Amino acid sequence: MKLIIIGMFIALMALGTSCAQMSQPVAEVAPQATSDGIKVHGDWTVTVTNPDGTVDAVHEFENELTALGGALLAAVLMKETEITSYRIILSTLTGTMGCIENTDGNNANLPTKHQWDLEAAAVRDFDVVMLGTTCTVKTVKDSIDIKKIMAVFDHTLYKPNPNDESPTAGSIFTIRHLDNPITAINNQVLGVNVVISFE
Repeated sequence: MKLIIIGMFIALMALGTSCAQMSQPVAEVAPQATSDGIKVHGDWTVTVTNPDGTVDAVHEFENELTALGGALLAAVLMKETEITSYRIILSTLTGTMGCIENTDGNNANLPTKHQWDLEAAAVRDFDVVMLGTTCTVKTVKDSIDIKKIMAVFDHTLYKPNPNDESPTAGSIFTIRHLDNPITAINNQVLGVNVVISFE
């Protein structure tokens, strides 16, 4: 009788051990199955091209959705606003530069601003949005350093915060302060493209 009880005890311990081992992989898999929520990615490519058409440099970087960009997405989904146009803004932060293709009405041959606003073309390919523009550099200095870049979505008037903020008609959707500035000289062309994707 004692042998039967000891045998049953050993069998129960073996069964408990095997069950514990079987449950281990499930515990490891569970956190991976948890969603981190919807993510918005901005993958940028800035190509610096010489006047003769040769490529001088290619810069690639990512950025994040701004708070206003998130509010704009929510407003579009709620049909409170609609997108009317797209812009890309290049900024040196301090130094002056110009783009022949500027859209703000100023003379690009007199570069007195640190920031240039460019119309961007936009296309959609299933679940990504691609924006693109160019800037032919005009500067009175030896070179310029682009230190900040932004994608702006213009839209019909709406309140980003329905409770207390005044209406706006343009939102910085993504922004990136560049740790390594993009350097260009007079008459070089900056080809700027961003792919905005969702997952």
